Amino acid sequence: MININPHRAKLYADIEKCFLHMIRNEAIEEVASIQDWNCKALGFKEIRDYLNGSCIFDEMVSRAQSATRQYAKRQYTWFKHQMKYDLILRWAIQSHT
Repeated sequence: MININPHRAKLYADIEKCFLHMIRNEAIEEVASIQDWNCKALGFKEIRDYLNGSCIFDEMVSRAQSATRQYAKRQYTWFKHQMKYDLILRWAIQSHT
């Protein structure tokens, strides 16, 4: 069995870019329009806190990115302990965006 994972630094950089892309594409407006404040989606709590005035924009972005990185780390750990791999491949594909 082979497990293929990106290098953690590459994954974390992609997480940070992805959240900023979501913010630029109306994630804040979408959260504002949702009535179910118990949503478990990554970044939802941080955006909700920002909308409620509990934190400033930069803090919201930082906290959401950190929460997503922590979630990714938990996934790495879970897969590492659930499966026995013959080989683990890591890649660091350079983004051209």
